[in-house]
Amino acid sequence: MSVTLKGFDPVYRNLKKVMPDLNKEVAKLLRRYGNKMVKYARQNHKFKTQTGQLERAITAEVDSKNWQLTFKIDDVRVYSNGYNYGAIQNDGFGQGFKRGSISPNWTTKVSTKGLKADDFMGRAWDKYVDEMTADLQKLLIKVLGR
Repeated sequence: MSVTLKGFDPVYRNLKKVMPDLNKEVAKLLRRYGNKMVKYARQNHKFKTQTGQLERAITAEVDSKNWQLTFKIDDVRVYSNGYNYGAIQNDGFGQGFKRGSISPNWTTKVSTKGLKADDFMGRAWDKYVDEMTADLQKLLIKVLGR
């Protein structure tokens, strides 16, 4: 058994025609919101900064071809004694810790009472994700409606 759909050639041709513009517009939108998230996360955390290295390690990268925004803490900048201390600062550790949004899997057998989760990355994402999704929807309607 097979199903044949007909009449999609004009739609496909129009979509193929607008894809380069659509990719550029989506990349701009994702960059704009990525920068907003980075700025918010850098300014709204509870930890006391000493060098500013962790704040500078908060980044956003855009893959325009796949329409992907990666909002993360750069491991290379904040890696010490085998751990990403940015993820630890965000997600907490130790006795009775609440797992946050980006923590790696690692042992909680430490000789301290732990560190309370800050989840500054999650708060930044939550602040802008609905607005970003709505703007992306408007953008798709605008570009595909041409």
